[in-house]
Parts: sequence; structure tokens; C-alpha cells
Amino acid sequence: MIGSRAAPKVRRGIGAGGTRYEIFEVPNELQAKAGGFRADRFDAALIAARIAELADAYPDLVQADVARLAPLWQLASGSPPDRTAEQELFRIAHDLSGQSDTLGYGLVAAIAGGLRLLVEGGAARRRHAHAAVVAHIAALEQTVRRGVRGDGGDAGKQILTALHAAVADCARR
Repeated sequence: MIGSRAAPKVRRGIGAGGTRYEIFEVPNELQAKAGGFRADRFDAALIAARIAELADAYPDLVQADVARLAPLWQLASGSPPDRTAEQELFRIAHDLSGQSDTLGYGLVAAIAGGLRLLVEGGAARRRHAHAAVVAHIAALEQTVRRGVRGDGGDAGKQILTALHAAVADCARR
């Protein structure tokens, strides 16, 4: 033992041409840490199936978080502003942005990403940005409620165009 690590085992032998050799067998400590998990084709198929299950259930899984956005925004943008609510609003938007795209809900990811940027930019303390935040929250509520997958097609483009216009309007003020 070297510290808490097992020492490599050495096997010595003589090769076909009479040349001596040594093979060092290093313990696989990572395998022990992984608890016997192996990523082989069988495991990949199980993982893909689980991701497909999660994708199918995703709108139901995130409905509660999306329902929390508007009340959190009221607290975050209130007087006095609630910083804890603002941080939770950011966390939910951040999580939605990352998870949604992975599970095939690109429109949700785009809207949540925009909301995250607004919150991160201090929208709660900038009255002119409030309308854009409210528009993003409403778009998320509708998109998740309807279970819109992918980019939402033409309707998704219209939603994103309207949200971009809301953000641009805030920037002009």
C-alpha cells in the first residue's frame, strides 16, 4: 500500500524470443468508486430509454417549478425586493434552460434562457425590464402547459420574436 492506494502488482515472464518482460497491473480505483457501474451498449440503451421516459413526462415534471415563477417574480420585483426569491427564480430558469434542450424542448430552453439572462442582469431592480420578464414567464407557462416539443415550429418563432421585441423595447427605455 502506498498511502491509501493499493500497490500495482507486477507479473514477470519471458517472451517468445527469450526476452524478459514485466506487466504492471494497476488496481482500477475508479471502478470501485463507480460502484460497479459499467457503460456498455446495454447500459447505453437503458440510459436512452430512461431519457425518452423523462422527455415524455417532462412537462408534468416541471409544471410545479413553472407555476412558481410568477409568484417568485412578484416577490423579487416587490418593494423591498426579495433577493432570495430572485435567486430562486434564477435557479429555476437556469435549470429549465439546461434540462429542456437536453430532453427535446428547445423552445422552453430558449425562453428560460432569456428569462435567466434578464434575472441575472438585474431585471428585478430595473422597472423598464419588468414587462419582458412577465412576457417570458407567461410564454413558459403556456409552452410547458401545452407540452411543446422542439422549437415549436412557426408558433415558436412567433413567440421568440415577440419576446425579443419585448427585450428590445426594455433596452430602449
